[in-house]
Amino acid sequence: MFFIFNNKILNYKIKLYFFTIKEIYKIRFIYNYRKENMNLLKTQLKSITTQKDLKIMEVVFDNETLYMILLELPINLNINDSVTLGIKPLHIAISKNFHVDTSFLNQIKVSVIAIEVGELLTAIEGVVNGVILQSVITTKAYYRLGINIGDTVIMLLPASELFIV
Repeated sequence: MFFIFNNKILNYKIKLYFFTIKEIYKIRFIYNYRKENMNLLKTQLKSITTQKDLKIMEVVFDNETLYMILLELPINLNINDSVTLGIKPLHIAISKNFHVDTSFLNQIKVSVIAIEVGELLTAIEGVVNGVILQSVITTKAYYRLGINIGDTVIMLLPASELFIV
């Protein structure tokens, strides 16, 4: 496909994906189900560090420190306050390797309790101290990782994707 921009011809390759009606409904079901069942973490505020307009909030969840990046605080918070954080299942990555260096500061070790395999996306649920976390990854990634029910995996939560509920 060609576009003309400022008298220059730009060449773009566009990938087209064709899905059956059944696949579209499956994708919509997984997305809507996960959207309605947002991951919620009940945490305790440990600290807030501010530099200009940026804030990094440290909270404790299951004896682990989690970090969250904020531009502004939506509510007035004090140290040791209870704070419920949310994260979409599509934003949680998974690793089976416990000794990998990564930029993800938020790493939660969970036991896999459920797997829903679709043609394109796979939903994986893990539990840590009674709290269920859901992650949606590509089915190719699921098969590459070889995840099974009962496995212990690490769920990686980007600090920029956490939000206060």
